[in-house]
Amino acid sequence: MHAGAMFGKYELTGRLGEGGMAEVWKAKISGPDGSERSLVLKRVLPHLARDQEFVSMFVREGQLCSMLTHESIVEVFELGVLDGQYYLAMEYVPGKDLQAVIRARKEPPPPGLAAYLGRELGRALGYAHAAVDATGVPLRIVHRDVTPSNVMLCFDGGVKLVDFGVAKAFALASPRVTAVGAMRGKLGYMSPEQLRNTDLDHRTDLFSIGITLHEALTGRRLFQGDNDVETMEAVLNGPIYEPSRINPAVPAALDAVVMRALHRDRERRFQTGDELADALEPIVWDLGWDRSQVVAQLATRFPEADPAAEPAPARRRSLYAMSTLPDDDVAESLETRLTAAFAQAEEEMGAWTANAEDATVAETATVKDLETVKPDEHASRPTTAREAAPMETARVQAWPDKRKPQAPPRTLMVLAAIAIAALFALAGFIYFHRR
Repeated sequence: MHAGAMFGKYELTGRLGEGGMAEVWKAKISGPDGSERSLVLKRVLPHLARDQEFVSMFVREGQLCSMLTHESIVEVFELGVLDGQYYLAMEYVPGKDLQAVIRARKEPPPPGLAAYLGRELGRALGYAHAAVDATGVPLRIVHRDVTPSNVMLCFDGGVKLVDFGVAKAFALASPRVTAVGAMRGKLGYMSPEQLRNTDLDHRTDLFSIGITLHEALTGRRLFQGDNDVETMEAVLNGPIYEPSRINPAVPAALDAVVMRALHRDRERRFQTGDELADALEPIVWDLGWDRSQVVAQLATRFPEADPAAEPAPARRRSLYAMSTLPDDDVAESLETRLTAAFAQAEEEMGAWTANAEDATVAETATVKDLETVKPDEHASRPTTAREAAPMETARVQAWPDKRKPQAPPRTLMVLAAIAIAALFALAGFIYFHRR
């Protein structure tokens, strides 16, 4: 395979890398109107394609990722086999992985970056860990390879978790493959229970997030020996120091979150990704970090990079890019999608109207409640952003129906108008075409 070669319907444009299991290519696909979309092809190495156990693991990766739809998880568009070669077509993410970001400068990234990406990873893994199949059965997904090289920082400020290639979904895997002892991943980023060959659950990923955040805050590996045995010993029994002992810029609150994630007793760690994200939320708020700060940090550490030159990533819900249907089926599929889009827009508009009426009543009740509050009841109001954020979160969770709804998104109204116009145009086209 080489750049410019065709792999089925995909044109290879550049080699991105090769690991011990698969090679990764940047590719593009052309739509019927001549437009192009960039994506990533991950192809099993030829000598491993004959290993049935490995192929089964690779196929499970595609099955798992195709079930996950989250803004911080790389999407999988297609799982296929071509001339005996198994491959995945995945979302292309313009950006840099966290490992490259850490190594780009001698000094570690700002603490706000670690807090921000930790929150995003917590949300992503919280979603993946709680995922269910079409019948509602929990998939019990465990990533098992959360490392800096598998965390992408996008040029638009987003965070993406990549490579579920060693993910373990007990509901999909065969008993032989999921037997105790079938470890995957990198030793220095494994949890103690993973190294001890004990039964894993989702909390092993939270320990790995702790290791990743520690490295992002200090600029150095937390567990690393001269050989595998020493690395494993460090994970199991080595000292774990607060990141601030190496980087004094790390705030105490962020120290506490990282150290809790790194507790060797998983019962004393964060129990879910969302719990970890909630703990980081006020820190992110206090440090003033958002997507724009990530964009600025990438520009500082990689001044030679040109985000504007990167092609737009492919989207799973493209109406044409991934379609291999005959023309008549494409028209029927388009009609179905547009009808569904219009119905969804109409439903959301109705829901907004109902919520607005409920919010008006709730707002009136809130005003009446405030009129009865005594002056001294305000004495304990928070004076800092860090104190205010948890209280505001609790208030919103306690009275979600009292939040004033925003105006219906302009894009939603435009979508509804386009959907109606397209339906009429498509109906006319089909009518005259069939005559």
